[in-house]
Amino acid sequence: MESKQELISHLEELLNNEDVFHAKRELKHFYSEFEKAKTEKLNEEHKKFNEAREQLSEEEKGKAVFTEEPDPLDEVFLSSYRKVRFALKEREEQVREVQNKIFETKNAIIDKITKLVHEENIAKAFKSFNELKEEWKSAGLSSRNHEKELHDKHNNVVKEFFYNMNIYKALKEYDFEKNLFFRKEIIEKCRALMLIDSIKEKQDKYNALREKWFDAGPVSREDYERLHDEWKEIANHFHDQLGEYYDKLHQEQEENLEKKKMLLEKAGLIDFEGLNTHSKWQKKTKYIIDLQNEWKTIGYARRKENEAVWKEFRAVCDVFFNTKQKFYDQLHEKQKLNKEAKQVLIEKAEALKISEDWKNTTEAFIKLQREWKKIDPAHHRDEKWLWKKFRETCNYFFDKKKEHFSHVDEAFHENLKLKNALIEELEKFEVSDDKNTTITALKNISERWNAIGHVPFKDKDTVVKKYKEQLNQLYGKLKLDEDEKISILFQNKIDQMSGSSNALDSLYNEKSFLKEKIDRLHSDVIQFENNMGFINSKDNKLIERLQKSVDKTQHEIDKLELKVRLIQKSIRELEKGGVH
Repeated sequence: MESKQELISHLEELLNNEDVFHAKRELKHFYSEFEKAKTEKLNEEHKKFNEAREQLSEEEKGKAVFTEEPDPLDEVFLSSYRKVRFALKEREEQVREVQNKIFETKNAIIDKITKLVHEENIAKAFKSFNELKEEWKSAGLSSRNHEKELHDKHNNVVKEFFYNMNIYKALKEYDFEKNLFFRKEIIEKCRALMLIDSIKEKQDKYNALREKWFDAGPVSREDYERLHDEWKEIANHFHDQLGEYYDKLHQEQEENLEKKKMLLEKAGLIDFEGLNTHSKWQKKTKYIIDLQNEWKTIGYARRKENEAVWKEFRAVCDVFFNTKQKFYDQLHEKQKLNKEAKQVLIEKAEALKISEDWKNTTEAFIKLQREWKKIDPAHHRDEKWLWKKFRETCNYFFDKKKEHFSHVDEAFHENLKLKNALIEELEKFEVSDDKNTTITALKNISERWNAIGHVPFKDKDTVVKKYKEQLNQLYGKLKLDEDEKISILFQNKIDQMSGSSNALDSLYNEKSFLKEKIDRLHSDVIQFENNMGFINSKDNKLIERLQKSVDKTQHEIDKLELKVRLIQKSIRELEKGGVH
């Protein structure tokens, strides 16, 4: 869609168009485009207003009133539009006045030819007819509707003139036969043209044959009527075929242009501020390349418009890839610094790993681990071996510590007895009618469970599974609201992960999985809201459906974010305890 400024420039150009009727059609088209531009701007303002309004309190929302922002270009356009419309109207009146005079002149010529039909002096009749024929050619064209009427009347009176001239019987019989043969030959050649696939070749050859047809001499009345019907059938068939071809071609070009404009719009909507990670840039790069590949599958639009939209699309893509190059230049420099920082942490870990001061060294390793997490990744070719080296060093110390405390197995077996006793207590537990009392009792059991230390590794999975099954079964009997259910049941899952040998890894993996899912849902919300921005404001049903999708997706995001908070709380507690 052209901008208002471009439409204003086009309005002034219409005054130079010699075809006033074409200029009026263009004027109407520009006015329609102007109305579309106004509507698009108003919809955009509505969208921004609604987005801002959502940030307000309910009381402020009630007071918020949308006010359309005036555009100075609107008055400039309308002023220019009225000026051009008035000028075109005056020119149209002048043209129609000339056309009316031509109409009167040609009608007078037809009347004169009509009188010649009864002229007995053939030589005089043909002399006068030829003079009137020249007058007719030099008279010019009237309006389209009048011209058809004049053409039909002129043809009829000319036919009447020729066919009433006895000279055709005496002098033109031979010419009739020759002309008949020539016209039949033209018709046969035209029929053969209908089998040609190429519209351009068919059109060129048809135009040449049509000129020959018009230049061909007269034939007898009977032959003329028959040949004229055949010629008219061929001409109508050709023009219908040609019109269908160009209508289809223009429609395809319009559709191709709209498809390309849509791809241009998609490419232009990229938010560069949100592209702050390698994965996001890779995802958007694939998105841009997919748009470019899709562009290649779309056919041509009209030459001028096709070149213009291609230049815009190529410029948007160039901006994207130039911005991407700058990001990676900065990222590689930052990754180099991250690598150096992590190498320092590895050296510190190497110096600590042989220590047997279990408490202080454990705290030192936990501090190093926290520092490691605060440092962004190095380049992927370095990050893997850096992390492997760091983790091996940490595990070397913690494995030594674990071996040192292996004698506590007896306590683990005692813990197993205590946890089995709690499972038996859950099996006998009766759900109370008072939901809060039941939840409090079950939470008390969970707290007692968590207070019990580790059990032997070989029994851990079995006892945790039994505990989980019993606890979930009891919670399932309660009528919990959604947040309570998520908080309680998901906390059980977190508790089980927290009791595993790789607790932190499990929790971080679960947190990463949930955050990726949240990111995808946020992208869905943005897409829904973008779609709403392109919908006609009167299409309330579609807007309502999209809004329901937004609300449903946002609700899912809220549930996932609650789970993330629960996981983060457990991670902090485990890190304080030195779990690795």
